[in-house]
Amino acid sequence: MNMKMKLITAAVCCVFGLVGCGGTRGPLDLTKKERMELERDYVKWRQIKGEGDWKTSKDHPEYSRYYADNPREANPKLSPSDKAVVYINASQKSGIQVNTTGTDEIVIPEGVGKWDPNPTYEKADFRKKAFRDTTDYDPEFLSQAELSFDKLQQHDIKDKESGKVLAHMPFINQKYSSYLVFRSHNTPRTEYNKEVLDTVVGYVAKATPTDKVILDKKVKASYQGHTIASKERTSTEFVLADVSLDADFQTMTLKGKITNRNDALLDQKIMQDADGKRYTDNKDDEYINPNNPNDKWNTYYLTPEQVKARKEALRRADIDILEANISVDNGVIGFRSKAEGPLHRNAKGLQYKDFNGDVVNPEGSYVAGIFAGPNAEEVVGEVFLIDDDGEQRASFGAHEVQK
Repeated sequence: MNMKMKLITAAVCCVFGLVGCGGTRGPLDLTKKERMELERDYVKWRQIKGEGDWKTSKDHPEYSRYYADNPREANPKLSPSDKAVVYINASQKSGIQVNTTGTDEIVIPEGVGKWDPNPTYEKADFRKKAFRDTTDYDPEFLSQAELSFDKLQQHDIKDKESGKVLAHMPFINQKYSSYLVFRSHNTPRTEYNKEVLDTVVGYVAKATPTDKVILDKKVKASYQGHTIASKERTSTEFVLADVSLDADFQTMTLKGKITNRNDALLDQKIMQDADGKRYTDNKDDEYINPNNPNDKWNTYYLTPEQVKARKEALRRADIDILEANISVDNGVIGFRSKAEGPLHRNAKGLQYKDFNGDVVNPEGSYVAGIFAGPNAEEVVGEVFLIDDDGEQRASFGAHEVQK
């Protein structure tokens, strides 16, 4: 047994506390047969690799954007195993770029139209061999880490020559899936006159077979897990929140809630109220139409103390995941928030209370993902919010629990 397989076996034994590995059976029970199968297959599917052949979205051919409920649509070759699907929310145009000016930094623009055209940046991708050859990125890093529903682990990518940290990949390994975040170490982009660090989210999963009989037998299922989100939009620190989901396989719908938050997922909403009233933290940007107090462009100044209070309130606010549709398509059982038109602009899939206690159901908010495991034992996906003040993402995963 080589050293890598020894590490994998040790990780599996450590997490599951299997008999014969120096422990008693743990919370994620496996039979001996299951353990042997896991060890044989562990490295093959739980990795992000391949040349990433991108395709234009079938539904929206005007741009190469796709969603977490349909991972095979745009990048079918990111996993070396046909047993897994991989989703990374960066399109061909938005990409992941490497600064070639000698600073050894990475820029990660998020959406089409936000790709940095600066000629000093060379397009590269941590999923591409050419980039991997210049860094210590290991496509098998997930398979060498522990399996735990609750432990946030992290893989850092470094430049081979200088040893400088280029990017961070915090993640959680579930039994049949892994969900993760990718963020530049210290290369922000400017968004509405503020520097922010972009977040790319994704997952690797053994997708549940597209057999409706599996879902019919379950009828209903509940899931508990976590989101991985930025602590601050200018920070490389990530934190966990709790997510709970309820799936009804008769009505083919899913809903839930995100709780115990302390993250920046709603930070772009600090300067907005439920009624559309807007604010600024720059006194020079205050504008009030003297002839129309209801002018939608009226912008009111907030003191630093007021901004801090609003921020703390939204960092702790529970987020309701409104009813999403479950569908069987393209080799996966997926789910996505309901929307009329393009999902990322038209969906109103999330709901929360603002600083004043008013309910906010913003456009451009959704969840999307898939079921994983032979019997839909897990879910993985992304949470997304976009508006005129920017966009934010979180990765999430959850496992089935009995209520």
